Amino acid sequence: MASNWPLRQADTVECERVLPVGRGIVRVAVDDPVEPEQVVAQGPNQPPVLAGLRGRVKRVIPERGVVIAGTATVVVGVAGVGQPVVGPLVFLPPSGAINQMPSGAVAVITGELTRELLSAARAARAVGICAPSAQPEVIELLTGTECTALIDGSMPPTNPPPLSVLLVHGFGRRPLRTELAQVLGSHTGQPALLQPAMHQTHGQPPQLVLPLPWQSAPRISFDDTIIPGALVWVLGGDFHGAAGRVARLLHAGQVLPSGIRARAARVRLENGTEVTLPLANLQRVG
Repeated sequence: MASNWPLRQADTVECERVLPVGRGIVRVAVDDPVEPEQVVAQGPNQPPVLAGLRGRVKRVIPERGVVIAGTATVVVGVAGVGQPVVGPLVFLPPSGAINQMPSGAVAVITGELTRELLSAARAARAVGICAPSAQPEVIELLTGTECTALIDGSMPPTNPPPLSVLLVHGFGRRPLRTELAQVLGSHTGQPALLQPAMHQTHGQPPQLVLPLPWQSAPRISFDDTIIPGALVWVLGGDFHGAAGRVARLLHAGQVLPSGIRARAARVRLENGTEVTLPLANLQRVG
């Protein structure tokens, strides 16, 4: 499971955009402004590398690509497979209807990624999928590799995935959180950069990067103090992954079911249930 709220809005980000194999020509220079669908590197016998981000070139990696810095909203995932891809963000209907879906899109699925929806996305010639969850068997079908070994990096895919997949909430049957669906909906039709695999060198988790306009100011700071009325996400325990609002803080330490005394709050969850949760298990959402 993810340990952090999977959404960073108006954040300053850096993205490494390089040729997946071999060497080629870098088509931009340090400090050049770039647009998401601009070619930044080109190698023989492979598709060009698009910037995927609106920003400036921070560093050139000779004959491979560049590092770009810009402002973007980032959806952080739990797991993913495939290569980084860039395409317009499009919601795939639950029925899998594809007649109006553009080729080369990053398809958003609001429910579990099933075999049928995977087939529909492939038939629509999507380059990537952002889904809340999937059964391990679906990922194994896509890659021909046992899922655990694939995700922990101990074994590469037997079959190169025909499209990239990012799972925001992980494995199982979990719908896309409403807050995330609303953010993604506001970016429909705009270019998105899907980076589905963990970047071992930089410790970068799987993520979907949504470039923001040039005039967007990056978030300087965020007050993560837990206060009454704050929207929070629950990390760990029986209510892991639920969202709610803080009804009130409990100033005296509370004895929790585990027997540990800790600072806590009363939280009204999305379903209306009010529960007592330790502050250590709450992350403020902003």
